Amino acid sequence: MSLLIRKLLIFFFTILVCGVSWGQMYPNRPIKIIVPFPSGGTSDFTARILAQKLSLSIGQPVVVDNKTGATGTIGADFVAKSTPDGYTLLLTDTSFAIVPGIANKLPYDPIKDFSPIALGIKVPSLLVVNPKLPIQTVKELIDYAKKNPGKVSFGSGGVGTAVHLAGVFLGNLSGADMIHIPYRGAGPAISDVVSGQIQFVIPSIPTVISLVNSGQLRALAITSTKRSEQLPNVPTVGESGYPNYEATSWFGFSAPAGTPRAIVDKLNQEMNKVFAEKEVREILAKQGAETHPMTPYQFETFISDEIKKWAAISKASNVTSDLR
Repeated sequence: MSLLIRKLLIFFFTILVCGVSWGQMYPNRPIKIIVPFPSGGTSDFTARILAQKLSLSIGQPVVVDNKTGATGTIGADFVAKSTPDGYTLLLTDTSFAIVPGIANKLPYDPIKDFSPIALGIKVPSLLVVNPKLPIQTVKELIDYAKKNPGKVSFGSGGVGTAVHLAGVFLGNLSGADMIHIPYRGAGPAISDVVSGQIQFVIPSIPTVISLVNSGQLRALAITSTKRSEQLPNVPTVGESGYPNYEATSWFGFSAPAGTPRAIVDKLNQEMNKVFAEKEVREILAKQGAETHPMTPYQFETFISDEIKKWAAISKASNVTSDLR
């Protein structure tokens, strides 16, 4: 055996052993999950459920730190530049995949600068209107928008958010002229639909299901490919005439690029176990959320596909943002 081959074997054996020992020793101190959005939303809700359960299973504190701003890019950039040791993670969501298609410039590469770990949940959204509007279906909403160009507006939590692009997507498919009104968070947009200031909004189920159940909002359709168990009488947008429509929000977790594979795999296993717990699934189900276990490689492919999808939708409507 040549000296070169022996050196190569020693090198790869060392890498293997180090990877195993990293996985065995990890974690030995607190883990921080960076949520790039304010507390109280679905992103924060998902991260805190995971943090609580993960702390118990790994024997170390898992804390949530909200680093907000610029449609999630401030928090994402912080994690991208953090030490790749598994102790700083990012709550990665739909906006993470949308931003690359609308931003003039990003301080990080969404593919090269992160190591995807696991997809936690998927959460459909609801197209909701004020119940005083004489509109009962998506078709009636679209017909009204076409007959009254420039008079139908929808709200969102800001340019480039999942709520914004869900409305853009519907406009692209239907050809209806609908005006986007950005707010500082989805909450104010929802409030203005309740008060009748704007016509509709398409937020995630957890943020509006109580308003729908109380009659303050009317749900016209759900954005997933199948109906929700919580709202079985609400049709999908696909059933309402637009079979190619799907705008489901998702929430997962990533680490900085270069995080040892043994740590990524261990986190994936632990996170998937948390989201498989009956108690967790029941809590999430009440919010209209579903768990979707994936391997790190599957999640990486999923994110890549989502980036391509939303970039195409944004390009079709010339949606851009400086992410301030």
